[in-house]
Amino acid sequence: DSRRSTEGFPDLVLCRPRDERLVIAELKRIDGRVTPAQRAWLDALGAARYKDVRVWRPTDWDDIQRLLR
Repeated sequence: DSRRSTEGFPDLVLCRPRDERLVIAELKRIDGRVTPAQRAWLDALGAARYKDVRVWRPTDWDDIQRLLR
């Protein structure tokens, strides 16, 4: 839950220890825009070599389900 986090911090940080997976996701509506603060966080986390840094929209639902299985 990012409500008490620094401005722009992604909405979800999901950790699955059994396969050492960390997924970081910003959730957006179909027409939602990534703010500059959100982009800065996503870019910084990606630069830190987290491979699953994503922006998810409702149209990504099938991919989200596949990734989280």
